[in-house]
Amino acid sequence: MRSKFLGTMIGALLVSASPASAQQPAPLAMEAGKEFRHARTGLIFPATLQGLPRMSGTEFEPGGWDIAIQYAPSDMATAISVYVYQAAVQDAGLLIAESRISLEGRQSHYQNLQPLAPLAAFAPPGDAVKSGLRLTYSTDGQFKSTAIAIAPLGRDWVVKFRLSSKTLSAAELNTLLTSTITGLNWPNQAEAHAAAAEIAACQTPLPAMKPAKPIKTNMAYGLLGAIMNLAPDE
Repeated sequence: MRSKFLGTMIGALLVSASPASAQQPAPLAMEAGKEFRHARTGLIFPATLQGLPRMSGTEFEPGGWDIAIQYAPSDMATAISVYVYQAAVQDAGLLIAESRISLEGRQSHYQNLQPLAPLAAFAPPGDAVKSGLRLTYSTDGQFKSTAIAIAPLGRDWVVKFRLSSKTLSAAELNTLLTSTITGLNWPNQAEAHAAAAEIAACQTPLPAMKPAKPIKTNMAYGLLGAIMNLAPDE
């Protein structure tokens, strides 16, 4: 009994430890010139958004669980990307904080980022509260402005907007962000969402940590040891 139990658990451990094959993004099937309805949320994307044609769509996970749709002219002077995906936590404050770290670290694209105004809450269409957050920057380099907005949708979904422009000022892009959010056809928000708030900086700095030391033993051995202790005797 013990040997069979260990064999089963060790096999499961090896399977879980092996690297999973990465899912390759695939083009999202959309009919040209017609609106596209995301079946899982009911969010509707028009063929043209604020004068920009729908250029492409990507499905990161089969079945519509994680998609992105981009609107842009041929010269890519101004681009709008809309992401719809499931999130374990629908907290716009947390999600936009993570996105800002990535955005503000992209020095090759955005230099000298300056917020047009403080992070602001907004109510996405169909929502009774200001459950979303948005922020627009001016920037130097190949782009003049860039913006981000995140809002919950339904029970488990998140809609994220990313805009960048080589020609529009930050104020102009901020206006475009507003019309972009309202330019989609949102379903009625049956779920109650919490009002969004920025994650405040820690008032008390964390104490300095001691230098980390590499672990001397393989973690798999520790897990196997724990399994052996839990295995029932015959």
